Amino acid sequence: MNIEDKKVYEIKEIKKILGLKESTCYDFIRNSMKQNLFTVLKIGRQYRVNKKSFDDWFNGVTNEEIEKLSSIC
Repeated sequence: MNIEDKKVYEIKEIKKILGLKESTCYDFIRNSMKQNLFTVLKIGRQYRVNKKSFDDWFNGVTNEEIEKLSSIC
């Protein structure tokens, strides 16, 4: 399945998009859930990120938000 056709991202895809280490990506996703930055589903031990929600957030993120997230992760 092509990534454009998917409805959700897996951690490995978020990791690639953001250029993060796996452990940092998991920290980022957990913190994002707490702050409601975008829609994250936790199913058992796995995370799925709503693609539209993430893309909207990512395309609208400001430098101030990036700095804030850097201090959390």
